[in-house]
Amino acid sequence: MAQNPQLSYAAVNAEANALAPCMNSGKLRIYSGTIPTRCDDSLGAAVLLAELTMNATAWSVANGILTANAVTGANAGVSGTHSFFRVFDSAGTTAYIQGNTGTSAADLILNAATTTAGVAVGVTALTHTVVRGA
Repeated sequence: MAQNPQLSYAAVNAEANALAPCMNSGKLRIYSGTIPTRCDDSLGAAVLLAELTMNATAWSVANGILTANAVTGANAGVSGTHSFFRVFDSAGTTAYIQGNTGTSAADLILNAATTTAGVAVGVTALTHTVVRGA
């Protein structure tokens, strides 16, 4: 039997509102390399380019979409071409969100296609959409 579960906006907002505080003051880590299939998977040969800090109130939520509030900039530790990110809790131990990076049309929009060691990394936008279903 085919299944096609769907969630209401109330349900996706509840899920998003429960998820958002887990990442308050969290770590936004930006990597180069192949994006792991799942957020829980090993990073493999990915290289950490930069680590930024999420705001104390990291996210705003509307219609199941988490939109990052201000992210504290930081200098890149390593030069490279970014490809994906993960957002962790404030201790930096539990990853909650993973997505692709770019200068447009990506989950995490950065101000440049590459990072340069010692140069600030600027976040233009970061969003995550809780899936409602087809």
